[in-house]
Amino acid sequence: GTAWLLSEFRHTFAGCVKFFFQHAEEELGGGMEFMEAGVMENPRVDGVMALHALPDIYVGEIGVRDDFMTAGVDLLKVTVEGKQAHGGYPHYGVDTILAASSIVTALQSLGSRELAPTDCAFVTFGRIEGGISNSYIGGPVHLEGCIRYLRKTTQELFHRRVREIAESVGKGLRANVSVEITPEMIPTSVDKKWVNRIRKVCEKIDSVERVVDLPSPAMGGEDYAYFLEKVPGVLFRLGVRTKGGPHCPTHSINFYVDDEAVPIGMEVLAAAALDALGED
Repeated sequence: GTAWLLSEFRHTFAGCVKFFFQHAEEELGGGMEFMEAGVMENPRVDGVMALHALPDIYVGEIGVRDDFMTAGVDLLKVTVEGKQAHGGYPHYGVDTILAASSIVTALQSLGSRELAPTDCAFVTFGRIEGGISNSYIGGPVHLEGCIRYLRKTTQELFHRRVREIAESVGKGLRANVSVEITPEMIPTSVDKKWVNRIRKVCEKIDSVERVVDLPSPAMGGEDYAYFLEKVPGVLFRLGVRTKGGPHCPTHSINFYVDDEAVPIGMEVLAAAALDALGED
């Protein structure tokens, strides 16, 4: 839609607007693969823009922030191994489910007790698998989750402390614990000049009722961050909630986009592109 809109005004501007149709945005990895494929060259890209639907704000509203928009995400796998025994004689074994549960609980204190209240990071476990039967203990337990953070120093702290806490809890309960951490996405940090460009063009777009200063970053991840690592740019939020309608969060079965939001997003992107080309 934005490409069509700009093509209608092609005679009014010089320069080039490049559109990225990126794969694997939800499966992850597509942004980095784009960088490795050289999409920022031939022609060289000087700035980037993207939008993301946000059901927290209404149609006609555009959400912006001057610093972090989304979190960095590292994948986390913890394996707990013990010694099998009958449930009636637990003293002969090492209870891996108890150890794994204790690790999950212990790691929840990282964000609240080892970070300044002005920072944000946490560990989330979304999968736990293990056990033998209802009458036995000690089979391997596998935990899968993620670390979400905003700052590099916080990422480094969590990498170190997650290992220390998980291994120490396991040792205290006589279990063997291994921890695997895989960096997945970096934080999305926007350029203030480009954020102000969005603010400026929105003032001239009738369908934009107001620009909302978002109070905090989203702690989900965006591999669009790899584009912003290369050149300055912006990620803004497009309000998609129907006025008077219910709040249906993203990634839920009830998520809904009001179709009237779509042309607003097109117009903001096109206007910002024209503004950037006019400046250059």
